[in-house]
Amino acid sequence: MRLGYEDFLRGVERMRTYGYPMERTAEEAWPHFGGRRVNYGTLAHHLAQDIDAVPAPWSGPRRTTLSVWSPLTPVDRRPTG
Repeated sequence: MRLGYEDFLRGVERMRTYGYPMERTAEEAWPHFGGRRVNYGTLAHHLAQDIDAVPAPWSGPRRTTLSVWSPLTPVDRRPTG
């Protein structure tokens, strides 16, 4: 499974929403991301399939019939109480 530019942009926007510091624009970062991902993408997809990881939009196909889901990430991760 190849991660497309639109998926990449959604990930960048999600990181921006949570205040992740950005050093490059998405357009500038895209070729660098592709250059890095080619080193581990196929291996990561095979590993996720072998361990039957929960289906996620960025991690390739699974054996399961469960639908793909995205984790919920709280904005404030400080402990309460």
